[in-house]
Amino acid sequence: MKRADTSAISCIGEGTVFTGDIDTRQSLLVKGTVDGNIKAGSVIVSGEVKGNIEVLDLLELTETAHIYGDIYARQLRVLNGGIFNGSCSVSGSQ
Repeated sequence: MKRADTSAISCIGEGTVFTGDIDTRQSLLVKGTVDGNIKAGSVIVSGEVKGNIEVLDLLELTETAHIYGDIYARQLRVLNGGIFNGSCSVSGSQ
């Protein structure tokens, strides 16, 4: 797999509800709600995701994150208070 493009960041803002799948090699910041699957270069979640997340590099769950789905990532960081309900596969060799 190719490395993530960290030169640009897309954001789902606080109070925003996005329904559908997201597919990008860029970085994604989720402050609102995503009801769908995410494939991205790297992702920071401080809102809610109802769907699977597949990340080329780092997935970070902040203190306010709620994930309801499976995670596939090269690196995973979960800050104290982040909530995750699903299965998880973390591999440094993706």
